[in-house]
Amino acid sequence: MKALSMKQPVPELILQGKKTIELRKWKTQFRGKFYLHASMNELKGFDIDAKKLPHGALVGTAELVDVIKFNSLEHLQQFQDKHLARDKSWFKPNSTYGFVLKNPKRLEKLVPYKGQLNFFEVKL
Repeated sequence: MKALSMKQPVPELILQGKKTIELRKWKTQFRGKFYLHASMNELKGFDIDAKKLPHGALVGTAELVDVIKFNSLEHLQQFQDKHLARDKSWFKPNSTYGFVLKNPKRLEKLVPYKGQLNFFEVKL
């Protein structure tokens, strides 16, 4: 099964159902269930202490059901409550994609795993 690595607290916010769109600078044709991988790195600017969350492990699963191409900052802002990105200085029209996620599920037991860029295959 595929996995996607994310900086904490992003995978935790997805698992809590608070973040339903993951922003990326690349698009994908992939649709389906994948592992949420918590990388060793952290993002600031959220109301969760990322240091207390798991790192370097598969923490859950989600289903990628659609990809949205954002063609303007206004378009991106319409989905603020779904992607939760506060800093938009990195935004480039037509080069930002939103991976629409559904059915997040926390794994019963963390699986230590090294992350990679983009979607990557996990063999357990």
